[in-house]
Amino acid sequence: IMVYFLNAPLPHLPTGNLVKSIAIIGLRSLALPSLLIALCSPIKDVSAFEPVHAGGSNLAWYDISESLRPAPDTGRNCREPFGILANYDDKQVRKKVRTQLRAMYQQGQRRLRIPVFHMRDSSTGKTILDSRGGEIGSSDAKKLQRLLTDIRKAGFEWIEVGFFPAGENVPFKWKQWHEDIYEENWQFIKSVRKIVIDSGLPYQLDLMNEGAPASNQPMMKQYVFRLWDRYVRYYGSEDTIGFSIGAASIDRYNNMVSQMHRTGRGLPPHWSIHIYDHMFQGNLQKLDKHMDETGDNRAWDIGETYYNDARVDALFDAAQLTRDVLHILQWPVTSQRGCDGHVDTVPTVAYPYAPDRALDISQSE
Repeated sequence: IMVYFLNAPLPHLPTGNLVKSIAIIGLRSLALPSLLIALCSPIKDVSAFEPVHAGGSNLAWYDISESLRPAPDTGRNCREPFGILANYDDKQVRKKVRTQLRAMYQQGQRRLRIPVFHMRDSSTGKTILDSRGGEIGSSDAKKLQRLLTDIRKAGFEWIEVGFFPAGENVPFKWKQWHEDIYEENWQFIKSVRKIVIDSGLPYQLDLMNEGAPASNQPMMKQYVFRLWDRYVRYYGSEDTIGFSIGAASIDRYNNMVSQMHRTGRGLPPHWSIHIYDHMFQGNLQKLDKHMDETGDNRAWDIGETYYNDARVDALFDAAQLTRDVLHILQWPVTSQRGCDGHVDTVPTVAYPYAPDRALDISQSE
């Protein structure tokens, strides 16, 4: 037991993220015990940011149009023809991706996130899969099976599969509820989940990329409520992070948790946070504090951040959090935001965010 006074700084108690410390707080006066108030209240230890596991990358494209790469904010899409999953029946594409996976593994990457883009009546078929009817098509199912096999053979230890509905399949865009599209998205998730389980890779699912709803998105709130209730009723909550949270937003976290609580089916085992720009440290710490105040001590993963960025790595290193961060997964875009601002670097071989790993800043300078 440590006795301390309010006129001096409270010492750091190095007891680890999961161990509660006991603080005994006294008055400013150095009087005898009659003036001492002992509060045996547990407090969270605040620790420097250090991922538990080596992470990796979001793996969605095998190439980009180099001619568009140096043109930030042009609105031009340099990635659409090069979707890995949609093109994985091409032997040359598969060979190229296998080579990229080996290079990523050699640079210390051990975990991957697989974005699965889908929509009704996809017109290009080069990144976005067609989900009309719900179940993943037989041809696309075989491509996904091959990709997961190659990821496992390359030595990767874990995957997150993220669902990226597009077009009219995105509930953010709805002005009214669309039961048919909701059902289509649900059936698509079910069919993809079966393939992921059959691959034998340890996994978790993101039921919708950045699907944690803002306060002004009533259809998205209903979508979270309906989908979470149904998913957990069928499968439980252990193999999903629920819905990833964009920009470490407290508002989106609150709305998502509120809808999950409405179902009475609990919460996922940990949360996935997406964070960009070079001013995010305060947002991370505010969200961490807010969760702590609500009694939520679940771990995080960082599901998206800038590719191979020295400043981001330094900000992570300086962050003080009360919870474990499981891993960091980089998105294939630099802080320069070339092309259309969403993807400008493929493949994402360099990886600075592994625990105690030297930084390769070749892509961030």
